[in-house]
Amino acid sequence: MIGAIIAIVAALVSAGSAVYSAQQQRKTAAYRAKLAEEAGEEVKAGTELDVARHRERIKRLRSTQRAKYAKSGVKMEGSPLEVLADTQVQADLDEMIIRHGGYVTERAHQRSAMWERRAGKSAQTAGYIGAGTSLLSGAYSAYSGYSARNPKLSTTT
Repeated sequence: MIGAIIAIVAALVSAGSAVYSAQQQRKTAAYRAKLAEEAGEEVKAGTELDVARHRERIKRLRSTQRAKYAKSGVKMEGSPLEVLADTQVQADLDEMIIRHGGYVTERAHQRSAMWERRAGKSAQTAGYIGAGTSLLSGAYSAYSGYSARNPKLSTTT
């Protein structure tokens, strides 16, 4: 009888431990997911700052180009206009590259957050399965130990 009680208590402790561990793993994964999302938001904000700085640099560059052309007496037609247009085309391409790099990094953080949440859910499910297994194993051990001492409970004929 004592052995059966010990088996049941051990099963309950083991099951409780599995559930607690699963809950902690899910909380940890949720925290890591939150950190990944925050990092993605920081990347997004940083990208917008980089784009604004880039636009300001280009604005100054184009102003400098116009001023130098004006100072040298060159009319704003033909080659000078082509240079200004080429500067703008290159600036637009650079801006797209900056935005794309930020987008790729932001998406990587979002995917990381998603995988962390999935890992947390999987750990929780595994913990609950482990708890169920512990309870069933403990119940079987308790029954086996008790039925071995009480042949009337045995189901063998």
